[in-house]
Amino acid sequence: MSQLHARLERLRRPALAAYGVVILIATLTPFTVDTDPAHIRGRLARALVVSLNRADIIDAARNVVLFAGWGLVWMATSPRGGNWRSVRQATIWGFLLSLSVELCQLGSSNRFASINDVLTNTGGSFLGAICFAAVVYTLYGHRDRKSYFGLPAILLAASYGASAFLEALVPLFRDDHGTVHGGLLTRTAIILAGFRWDSIRDIPWEDLFLFAPAGVLAVVALVESGRSHRDAAYRSGIAGAMLCLMAELLHAPLGIPILLGSLLAHIAGVGLGAWATGRWLGSFSQNVRGVDRPRILLSCYAIVLTLWAWRPFLPEFDPAQYARKLHDPWWIPLALTERWNDFFSVVDVSVPFFLAVPLGALLAVWPLHRVGALRTALPGIYLALVLEAGQLFVVGREPDITDFLVAAAGVAMGWLCLRRAGFQPYGELLKAPAPAPAASR
Repeated sequence: MSQLHARLERLRRPALAAYGVVILIATLTPFTVDTDPAHIRGRLARALVVSLNRADIIDAARNVVLFAGWGLVWMATSPRGGNWRSVRQATIWGFLLSLSVELCQLGSSNRFASINDVLTNTGGSFLGAICFAAVVYTLYGHRDRKSYFGLPAILLAASYGASAFLEALVPLFRDDHGTVHGGLLTRTAIILAGFRWDSIRDIPWEDLFLFAPAGVLAVVALVESGRSHRDAAYRSGIAGAMLCLMAELLHAPLGIPILLGSLLAHIAGVGLGAWATGRWLGSFSQNVRGVDRPRILLSCYAIVLTLWAWRPFLPEFDPAQYARKLHDPWWIPLALTERWNDFFSVVDVSVPFFLAVPLGALLAVWPLHRVGALRTALPGIYLALVLEAGQLFVVGREPDITDFLVAAAGVAMGWLCLRRAGFQPYGELLKAPAPAPAASR
C-alpha cells in the first residue's frame, strides 16, 4: 500500500488541477466579458436571490454531479484515505472553487452567478467525498469475508443497479415517444392523460439484456451476505420490480411517457437474471473455480458494456453523418450535454460512471498482469475509449469526450476504492495455466 500512496501523492496535484480545468470549462465557457460596474451590481443582486424553479432544480442536479467528482478526486488522491478530515477539506476547497467561479461569472454578460450554485456545488463536493469514504469503509469491513470473485459483490450490484435505475428513470431514447415540457403539474397531467394501455406491446427487447445483470449481481451479493439462493432470488426480483415501477411512475413529473412495454421489459430482465442466478449459482461455484471465475465475469461484463454503448445496434454507413458527428464539439467536456435542459443531461454523465465502477473494481483484485501498465486500471480505460469511439459508427449515437472521461473516472474509482480498502491482487487474468505433467510410462 505504501507504493500506492506514493503514486497517488505524485498524481494528487495534477489530478486536482485537471479536474479543476474541467470545472472551469463547464462553468466559464462561453464567456463574454462585461465589466460595467452597473451591470456587475445588477448581476450581484440577482445572484443573491435564492430561486427554486424547474431550471434551477435541473441546474442544481448538474452542479451536484459535477462537484461530486471534485470530492471523489480529492478523496481518492488524499494521503489520509477516507477519514473525516479529508472529507472536510474536500468540501471547503469545493466551496472556495465554486465561490471563485461565481465571482468570475459576475464579470460576464452571458454567465449567471447564483448563490444556488455555491450551495449545490459545495453540497456536491461533500456528497462525493463522503460517498467515497463510506464505500471504502464498507469495503474494508468485507476484506475477510468469503466472496465468489475475490471482492464484495455488493459493490458490483449497487453500482450496476444504480445504472439500471437511472436508465429506467430517464431512458436514452426518450424522445422517440415525445417528451412533454412545462411545469411539474402540467407535465404530470399531460403524461397521465396520454397514458395508453396498448403501450404494453411496445417492448424494448434489448432492455432484457441490460437489466438482467442487475438481478444476477443482486443475488450474488445477497448470497454472499448469508441468504439462501432461493431467498436471494425472490428478494432481488421483488426489489427490482418495485424499483422499476417507481422509475416508470416518476416519468409523469419528468414529462416522459409511461410505457407498459418498457416497464415489463425492465421487470422481466431483472427477474430473469435473479431467477437464473438463484437456480444455477450453486453449480457454477462448484464447477468453475480459481481464475476462471473472474475471467468469465470480465468477459461477460465487457459484452454488457458493449450493449450499453452501442445501442440501438444499427451500423452507420453515411459519410455525411460521420462528418456531422465529428463537427460537433465532442472534444469539449460537457459541451454536448448543454443541448438538453432537462434531467437527461444529469443521467447522461452518471450512467457511464456507475457502469464502469465494477470493471475497475474487478481489475483491482484480478489485473490482466502483475507487471507493467496492465497491472493497473488502464485496460478498463482502454475499453471505455474503444466503446466511446465506436459510437461514431452507430446510428443515433455520437462520441463524446465527456462520456469517456466519466467512464474512465468510474474505472479508476472502482480500482482505487478496492485498493484503499486494503484489497490486493489474487492473480492475473492473462496468465497461462501451468502445463499438465507428462504421463509416466
